[in-house]
Amino acid sequence: MIASVSPVGYAACCDAIAAYDITSRLGEISTPTRVIAGADDPVSPPSVAQLMVGRMPDADLVVIDDASHIANVAQPEKFNAAVLEHLEKHQ
Repeated sequence: MIASVSPVGYAACCDAIAAYDITSRLGEISTPTRVIAGADDPVSPPSVAQLMVGRMPDADLVVIDDASHIANVAQPEKFNAAVLEHLEKHQ
């Protein structure tokens, strides 16, 4: 799919994402939130995820070992278990 996208368009999206920062609004999230990070993610490492969790009133963090930026693909069983645990806790 990515190979069929315009390189200029893809680069523009990357620039937009890099410039988009709403961390100052994380405290407005009132829904219980689970942040899931890959332990080996060089783009959004667990330290960034922990900063996000620290700014949300009802959030927790799960770090998945042996996973990078797309943890749900690298470790689908662990990722799904983390999501299901959160949903069951807050149903």
